[in-house]
Amino acid sequence: MAEKKKKTITGQVLNSIKINKLKCINGLNEIIFKPHALTAILGPNGSGKSTILHAIASIYMPEKGFPGEDHRLMHFFPRSPHAEWNGS
Repeated sequence: MAEKKKKTITGQVLNSIKINKLKCINGLNEIIFKPHALTAILGPNGSGKSTILHAIASIYMPEKGFPGEDHRLMHFFPRSPHAEWNGS
């Protein structure tokens, strides 16, 4: 069976996002990312944290080799055993 090529994002830097209208997000016009800084997205349930991540993921162009493929957020942020629910 042929090995499936892993999707990666290379050589792209996101400096800022200007937001005109984003579902559930009010009063946020721009997000600025400073080099070598840690950026956190915090807020209560339903406040739009995942919506912002989806917007960020859709900005990046996937590497060549996947024409016409549906690139979803889960492709850019794969599941990790370190982030699995442990039943507690």
